[in-house]
Amino acid sequence: MTIEVSGIDFAVEHTAILRDVSCTAPTGAFTGIIGPNGSGKSTLLSMIMRWQQPDSGRVLLDGRDVRGIGRREFARSVAEVEQQSTTVLELTVEQIVELGTIPRSSGWGRPLGEASTEVDDAIEALGLASLRRRTWHTLSGGERQKVQVARALAQRPDVLVLDEPTNHLDVAAGLHLLGLTRQLGLTVVAAIHDLNLAAMFCDRLVVLQEGAVCAEGAPTEVLTPDLLAAVYGIEAQVLVHPATGGPLVVPCATIDAAAPPNPNPREKADIR
Repeated sequence: MTIEVSGIDFAVEHTAILRDVSCTAPTGAFTGIIGPNGSGKSTLLSMIMRWQQPDSGRVLLDGRDVRGIGRREFARSVAEVEQQSTTVLELTVEQIVELGTIPRSSGWGRPLGEASTEVDDAIEALGLASLRRRTWHTLSGGERQKVQVARALAQRPDVLVLDEPTNHLDVAAGLHLLGLTRQLGLTVVAAIHDLNLAAMFCDRLVVLQEGAVCAEGAPTEVLTPDLLAAVYGIEAQVLVHPATGGPLVVPCATIDAAAPPNPNPREKADIR
């Protein structure tokens, strides 16, 4: 499934959060949303997930406005992993993962040990077999993140939306998670802070700056010294990664943070 974001504007108390945002996540591609803190990445994902409604513009899923798709149908197609999740219930890992099967079943609540194939496969894929009887509140931050990804995979979605998926994960777990996600063949949209992870796993990058799209394209096209200076305020070398052949960002120094922001980020760093 293809996601198209078309002309989205969104403001909170007269403060623009997203400004005329248009971008595309092609079917089966891993699209990364990058940009500094406060650039609108999480807000854009919330528009895709329908948690918030734009003031203008729309989000299309295979050409259909997401606002016109029923909740159950939408949940069968799109799964999300948020930055942080919590629950007041004493649910086990297995029960939480089983929540992902609800959109495709008449209910849930099988006794422990009688989980569906989708639940078993998701738990195995994320390496959670030894934790399946543990309760949520006994897990570390990284373990909780992997459980939420397993729940999303048990949903059997066509589209996977991830907000900082490597948050709380160590290096090995982050590499495993993004590698697994890429291998699934789903349409993936992920907000990612780590530029080198984005370069390694993403087919396309969308760069947000001050709520606007200032660049969109393949990592080799987007991750340039000029863009990194304009968007992130850093001097950086962009080398060729010896293992992947893709870009490798090596930050060298920050640029004067006192410089006034550009009111039109498209003019500052538009490489399309």
